Amino acid sequence: MLVFLLYLLMNQNLSIRAIYIIDENKICFAANNGVFGYSDDAGKIWYLDTIRIQNYVPQFRSIEALNDSTILILSIDSPAYLLKTNNKGRDWKVVYQSHDNGVFFDAMKAKSENEIWAVGDPINEHPNLIYSLDNGDTWIKYEEKYLPKTVNNEAFFAASNSNIAFIKDELLLVSGGHSSNMFSINIQNKTYLKRSLPFKISGNMTGAYSIDVFDKNNFIVAGGNYDNNDKEFVAFYFTKNGGKSFESINYEENFFGSCVKYLNKNQLYITGQYRDWE
Repeated sequence: MLVFLLYLLMNQNLSIRAIYIIDENKICFAANNGVFGYSDDAGKIWYLDTIRIQNYVPQFRSIEALNDSTILILSIDSPAYLLKTNNKGRDWKVVYQSHDNGVFFDAMKAKSENEIWAVGDPINEHPNLIYSLDNGDTWIKYEEKYLPKTVNNEAFFAASNSNIAFIKDELLLVSGGHSSNMFSINIQNKTYLKRSLPFKISGNMTGAYSIDVFDKNNFIVAGGNYDNNDKEFVAFYFTKNGGKSFESINYEENFFGSCVKYLNKNQLYITGQYRDWE
């Protein structure tokens, strides 16, 4: 599978930032240039499609599989399109679109098969959140008055479709840019909590890029500085108390983390700009 994806990257100038592993055999991805891929034999054979919307070429950076046939993919900037398939990508329908100025979607994640959320860069100093409660068929914009304010040039990086997570009814978002924060949004109570993250801030490409949750107390955040991969920028922080405080992990090599995932409570997998770590 890895060899095939490298072949794609080298021969089609692809940037694959959204990959979803459904099970040990089924995997799908969405990329730039409107490319979607699906394999149900652990990557031995791939179904590939190049999606066009009235001659427009969408740039995909978000993907979510609700089951092995139903998949959602989301493009980034205006016009932004969210597409759904019920047959592994053989047919697509547009279920949401936005032509608003400033729209830039970064990530999407399902809380359940019925409930899916997507986050975009701030508009009017608030995160741009949309959600669906009917398997992705219709989408609603979450009201700004129930969201925290962001600062100028604070954003949610579209690096790996992983700056969004859930702890029960709590939606977690991590940001970067000129400020790096973790936003905890209680969906049911419509309340929020904003916590500063300890990443060093030095330009538009610094801060948190990815978050993963093991349980209500233990989760991890990866990031750093995309433009300056040195020890001055700590790339990894973890919490054992639900985000009340964070501790750093200093690695012997310099690295930047664009995506982080738990293998188990004591093992992590981090992918970065230049290599991966376990």
